[in-house]
Amino acid sequence: MRMIQRHQRILETLTLDGQFRIKDAARAWDVSEETLRKDLIVLEEQGDLQRVRGGARRRQQASLQLPLPERSTFNREEKAAIAREACRLIEPRQTVFLDASSTVLTMAAHFPEIEATVLTNASHVVAALGERPKVDVICTGGSYEARSRSFVGVVAEESMSRYLINWIFLGVNGLDVKRGCSEINPGQARLKEKLIPLAEKVCVLADHTKLNTRSAFFFAQLRHIDILITDDKAPELLVDQFRRAGVTVIRAACG
Repeated sequence: MRMIQRHQRILETLTLDGQFRIKDAARAWDVSEETLRKDLIVLEEQGDLQRVRGGARRRQQASLQLPLPERSTFNREEKAAIAREACRLIEPRQTVFLDASSTVLTMAAHFPEIEATVLTNASHVVAALGERPKVDVICTGGSYEARSRSFVGVVAEESMSRYLINWIFLGVNGLDVKRGCSEINPGQARLKEKLIPLAEKVCVLADHTKLNTRSAFFFAQLRHIDILITDDKAPELLVDQFRRAGVTVIRAACG
């Protein structure tokens, strides 16, 4: 079995079971335990998992939100692939909302050269798209959070109520088949909950490490989501569960 195949199967096992045991996999896959330990080191360095005695577990969501620059370093390839697929959904002269997640920030680098109105609570989206001549950028304002470099609170929530939003693009800290979308940050969770009913279409951007996980604050059920864009490392069995729940799933090809 090639390394890339082992890595894929390790991540599939973690996504479905929540843990990976070296001894069990070594017997089942006819691979040495030492080889699997080296695989886990590589995957941990990429931010895909957390090594524990005898194997690995899914990367634990931090109890406090990491600063945006640090979050942006995780799973860059997957985020770029997901962002490109998301941008393909945007049509000329539409109004879209981009949230303050690191995956949605990546959309700014791939935003199409079309006329569009971009609503956002994220200062980094304003900086990235503010000088694009065809893009009209409107920021929510509100209470500023330095760690996420974004605005939350009542002002941010109410400022978007007058707009017809064609697409809302949201990142998540966790996406669970049963309970839906969750966030670490309560202010971000409340803002997303308030904005979802204002949008014609809701698109969630979540790489494979976010699937089948939960964070502290839930803000939307699967029935509120029109499209989920994930990467091609997401296990097919898990993707099928989201599809059976009525969500259209797009798997972005990495590399």
